[in-house]
Amino acid sequence: MQHTIEDCLEIVAGLQADNNFKLDRLDGSITLSIAKQVFRGISLSDKQYELMKLKLVKYSDQFQELNIDIHDAVTRTKMPLRSIDRTKFIKIVDIEEVLEGQTVTTFGRRKTELSNLPWIAIRFPFSKKLICKLDQLEKSATTYVHKKGTHTHYYALTEQVAYECVNQFSVNNFEIDPEIIELHKEISTWNKEDYVPGIYNNKIKNLPQHVIDGMVKELGEPCIENMHLYHDKKFMYGLEEVSGGAFHCSPLSKTIAERTQNYMHISSKEQQLQEVFKSIAELNRYPINILVDHESAFDILTQTHQIVRNYIPEDQISVLYRMDNHTDTEGYNKYIKIYKLNTPVDKHTKIVYTLKSKLNKPLLKSDCNPITCLSFSSNRYPYSASTALENMDLLIEYCEDAPLFRDWRTKFNGLM
Repeated sequence: MQHTIEDCLEIVAGLQADNNFKLDRLDGSITLSIAKQVFRGISLSDKQYELMKLKLVKYSDQFQELNIDIHDAVTRTKMPLRSIDRTKFIKIVDIEEVLEGQTVTTFGRRKTELSNLPWIAIRFPFSKKLICKLDQLEKSATTYVHKKGTHTHYYALTEQVAYECVNQFSVNNFEIDPEIIELHKEISTWNKEDYVPGIYNNKIKNLPQHVIDGMVKELGEPCIENMHLYHDKKFMYGLEEVSGGAFHCSPLSKTIAERTQNYMHISSKEQQLQEVFKSIAELNRYPINILVDHESAFDILTQTHQIVRNYIPEDQISVLYRMDNHTDTEGYNKYIKIYKLNTPVDKHTKIVYTLKSKLNKPLLKSDCNPITCLSFSSNRYPYSASTALENMDLLIEYCEDAPLFRDWRTKFNGLM
């Protein structure tokens, strides 16, 4: 039998027979991924073919035990190699190209808004590294379009997008429109202090006056003593630059204030819960929504309430989640009654407890607008709750281990 390179890949992956084939750790992931691809009937690309030839011949001894001459087998393919369009470009395009094949339903009422913007197209063959670079470009539902099954990404042409496009992709042999390159050169000469909203030498600049007045009323005139508060509220007020560090606060408060996104994991193995609440108070991060899990509701309620009860009045704490009396074996409902934690939620509420697994409509309809959310686990959130959390100024997960990933939290990037 004359084996092909596809046969050998399937043998390595155990898709033809269980041969206990042993691969080096560095070779395993990519080789098995491509083996599954050819098993599904998708032919190799030219680059995949060259890579797999190099990988497979390293295991000639194991193939020899199976009576396979791997050096001969890799010279043959079962299917013709795929031709890959490796064109890479960044160019200005007409709105007609962006909207081609899209319906009003796709964009809702935004189709008209899209047509009033200049657009650029960024095209490249699939590459994880280049996709990661796309994340540096500003995205929103009204300024980014990607048609499923294509390799082209469309962005509204803003100064930030033009600047980052050249910064991120000019080293990757992209063909870039001269107009975009010229725009990048011009932007590079701009003084950040003249355009970017922020605090420079204790002065708030490049924001509407009513926003500046609101910040000063809440936090005071910017100075070294309150700069930690300005760092902490930067996402809330749209500050992209805050000069000066958050020095006049505890180490944990400094870490929270100088975060780069609106999500934080705080290890319960490294920080006491009391320290977390000290930082919440120090940064004036009230109102706070504490999420309870059904299984640990009593522990969460009692531990947190005992910390805050000495400085937050009972009428400013509200517990909106109740247990069924048949399952309340620890006295959760009784604790709420004894400490009078059933005050209606209003604009004076500082702490509100809700069930993590369910969106709390009474809270959404109230005058209480929490700016901080505290969770005691990193398990996934229901869709309705995660959508609400995207608009939260800060989500803290206080538990032992940080989550491996967050699906919606990529938007929590100020937030998830």
